[in-house]
Amino acid sequence: MIPKHKGLYVPEPGCRPGGEPDFSHIEVPPAGIVPRPPIAVGAGEIRDHAFRLIRVLGDDGAACGEWNPALSPQVLHKGLRAMMLTRAYDARMVRVQR
Repeated sequence: MIPKHKGLYVPEPGCRPGGEPDFSHIEVPPAGIVPRPPIAVGAGEIRDHAFRLIRVLGDDGAACGEWNPALSPQVLHKGLRAMMLTRAYDARMVRVQR
């Protein structure tokens, strides 16, 4: 016999594995509505950003508002290449370590 513990609450999940999740209760703000902070700012000044959903890309897939860096395609390609190389290098190093 399993004893009952008063005060123990196990919430029921919104959906079961393989089921269709329902995210209708989540409010998604428009893209670019959260202001972009300056680069040299203290952590305390941007504390609220940690508790917000910061949308940079709009529904059309383009960067919006202050978050749009207006970079050339060449710079974006170079940045994407650097990110992909870093991921490949990291994956290789994890395998080597094990």
